[in-house]
Amino acid sequence: MVEITRHTCGELFCIEPVVKSSVSLMNMAITKKRRFGNDRGFGLYFFRFDDELLYAGSYCGSSGVARDRWWTHLASITCRFKETNFTNLSAKKDPKLGDLLADRNLKEVGRLLERNKNQFKKVYLPVMGNEKFFQNVGVSLLSITSNDDKSRLQHLLGDGRCSTFENRVKVANDRWEEFSELDAAGISNRFSFQYIRINEASDQDALSQFLYSRGGDRLGRRRLVQRFIEDKVINELSPPANKIKAPISSDGYSEAVIDASLKFIEKCISLGDKG
Repeated sequence: MVEITRHTCGELFCIEPVVKSSVSLMNMAITKKRRFGNDRGFGLYFFRFDDELLYAGSYCGSSGVARDRWWTHLASITCRFKETNFTNLSAKKDPKLGDLLADRNLKEVGRLLERNKNQFKKVYLPVMGNEKFFQNVGVSLLSITSNDDKSRLQHLLGDGRCSTFENRVKVANDRWEEFSELDAAGISNRFSFQYIRINEASDQDALSQFLYSRGGDRLGRRRLVQRFIEDKVINELSPPANKIKAPISSDGYSEAVIDASLKFIEKCISLGDKG
């Protein structure tokens, strides 16, 4: 029913130091994202630092989980990458930074920057209790001005493709003594992802049949994986970078599908506990 693989981040990504980092220790870059066999479909995954489980998530896509999702988790949870941004503070209707800079509209850049800094102070400063982390990351971000270049501005006004959140920032804050000392090789070797993929070839399994059936309720399939299976696993394992949410009920799904889902959940929880 399942296919289990584990990959170090160095096997998945080309990680290189940034010669002139715009924000202190956010000085790494992901310059290449690799794919691996059977990296698409339905499944759950775990992100670890050494053997410590930091984050659990689900995947229901076709572009490849590492290229689609995992690079953002590595960057947003470590707070060591130039790709990391805090643009979840921005409204979706905000003008794009590139357009503002092309028009040299520094007045609007300054207005949005000031707004986001105020939001940053409310949202992120409360989880930056580590003084070294606050100085390396918090102070650097709050010192950004409208006259800075795009690479620096995008940490607060970027496109949001690699946004971080409070729980993720707290993970970095609490482990900053180790995270801040890692070079590219250390990041490549000590962070890893484990993928527990539901195999579509398992034609005797009700969950596989339901998820990989043609046509039908596509939203219902995603909802089962993301809101029932994933949330139950997260509730049980409580990875520190995750936000805990109540799982949905099993209403609307057949008894056979739910029974198979619960068995898959048990398998995932066992793997998450073992590391």
